[in-house]
Amino acid sequence: MLFLSIACSHHEKTFIQQTYIVGNCSEQIKAIKLPYGQNFIDISKQATAGSVSVAIAGVGAVTDAFVIILTSPVTKITLCVMTISAVLSGHGGNSDICNYLSDPGYNPKLAQKALDKTKSWRCPNLDYISEGLRNVATCYVDQNEKAKAKLQLESILKNKQISQCLSKNETDRIQQEIQKIAKN
Repeated sequence: MLFLSIACSHHEKTFIQQTYIVGNCSEQIKAIKLPYGQNFIDISKQATAGSVSVAIAGVGAVTDAFVIILTSPVTKITLCVMTISAVLSGHGGNSDICNYLSDPGYNPKLAQKALDKTKSWRCPNLDYISEGLRNVATCYVDQNEKAKAKLQLESILKNKQISQCLSKNETDRIQQEIQKIAKN
């Protein structure tokens, strides 16, 4: 658990360094601190919801493997040969299955889709980083550097390592502030 908390604190600095816009308001970055208890909440979330996310992806992977086996050329040829043999030997069967089996196949991606859709379940809550970076943008607005403020806000959304781990409310706040700056 200590390793996870150390890893999260390392990423926090990296996220901020990759996202903030250098200028007169850069000192605001020092005010961004992990809220008390947030690390415990994030680790608990990752242990519970993160485990469920990975389990769902595991079910997707098993399904993907099953579909790959069923749609593989070897399986298709085997089924077609067995069907033709049954038709020729007079035991019934339908040779139309060979036409169906000539379909090029299915490229399953259920596991990846499950991981993508449940990414936020495995993410720590990074709203506090975004809020700190929004404060940097507010500083730029106050200094009449609206271009830098807008760039700062947009950089939060462009940094996928942060934006994927933000709450919908925080993402909405960023977009509202970008629109507010664009109007002025």
